[in-house]
Amino acid sequence: MALKNCMPKVSVIIPCYNGMPYLQEAVESILRQTLTNFELIIVDDCSTDDSMVYLRSLQDPRIRLLFHEMNKGEAGARNTGIEAAQGEYIAMQDADDISHSERLERQVRLMDANPEIAIASCAAKTFGSQNRYIRVSTSPMIIKSLTPFKYMFCNPAIMYRRSILGEKRYPALRFGADSAFVMSAALQYKASNVRDALYYYRVHSKSVSFTTPNMKEYQRIFFKELIQQRLGFEPTPQEVECHIDFTLGSRAILHNPAIACYLIKSLIKGRHTFSQRCILAAYFIGYLPRSVLRYIIKGLLQYGHKT
Repeated sequence: MALKNCMPKVSVIIPCYNGMPYLQEAVESILRQTLTNFELIIVDDCSTDDSMVYLRSLQDPRIRLLFHEMNKGEAGARNTGIEAAQGEYIAMQDADDISHSERLERQVRLMDANPEIAIASCAAKTFGSQNRYIRVSTSPMIIKSLTPFKYMFCNPAIMYRRSILGEKRYPALRFGADSAFVMSAALQYKASNVRDALYYYRVHSKSVSFTTPNMKEYQRIFFKELIQQRLGFEPTPQEVECHIDFTLGSRAILHNPAIACYLIKSLIKGRHTFSQRCILAAYFIGYLPRSVLRYIIKGLLQYGHKT
């Protein structure tokens, strides 16, 4: 049945800028989904390679092509897709990645069975120049508690209920718009994940690096605002750097007692429920090496005495 005669269950959005030679694999991975009631919205952001030639050759009736007249960046392309989406759920897909054939079905099954869940991604595997497994938590409480300190989702594989988005859109950031949007949404709504790896994240020379100077500057701005709004205190520049290093899992945490002290401050001073505080305490202590435990105790006594 053509999509014009029924509403799609899922709107899948692929933002595309010079997506070749990987774009075809990304598109075909969606067209092979076991869940077939979807629309695939591909937003071309003024590509200068052969992307448009390939896109115009596609004949599947579930595909909707949108073309920007001027480059708006990845966030702008995602927002164009959101505004055009008609599905009950909105799922993201990057133009150089691959989705497992059961990805949409498994995410929809999770969210249909749990109406309170508004956001869900899945575990993932990287491939290309890097091979690792990206694990995710399925517990809404753990996700809510740890989101300020840890990336809890595979952002390119995120799925939202369209009803929660309203006027919300990806921020106009050159880097990190997806992380900022997903983390903000996860702090506002209940979220979960599919435990299995249903998304394959390609790492290659054009992948955005979290170590670029522009990315670091974005992180400083974003995490400062996150600490102010979520934890409820004004961080020093050093505390912002501590937060970034801990969130990104930098090896600097192994030899930096300032991070341990900052974690204790955020644990005690932050706006947490009792359950969230317990989860954070277990996470912090389990993550840091024994060599800094004495700094945790010292910091606990210091900040505990002041409260």
